[in-house]
Amino acid sequence: MPMGGHAADTILATLNGEDPRPHSHGYLVQCLSLGRKSGLIQFVHSNDQPRSLTLNGRLGAWTKETVCRTTLRWILGERKKHQSFSWPKG
Repeated sequence: MPMGGHAADTILATLNGEDPRPHSHGYLVQCLSLGRKSGLIQFVHSNDQPRSLTLNGRLGAWTKETVCRTTLRWILGERKKHQSFSWPKG
């Protein structure tokens, strides 16, 4: 999604005669779903290096589900504002 958002920003900037910004995105977590009752959330640094904090089991599954639902709401909200996707810097 960050690269798609950046592509949209690049197209808009080009159409408006502006120089596009360089692409940069950072990571927050890596999520792994292991079914409805188990999941793994690994917190990471912006360069995707792992941190020591993890969530697993039912809490990991609930967090993964929340990330997916929040991402969908975020995308729909950005679309309604007629803006492209935004993300943390790398």
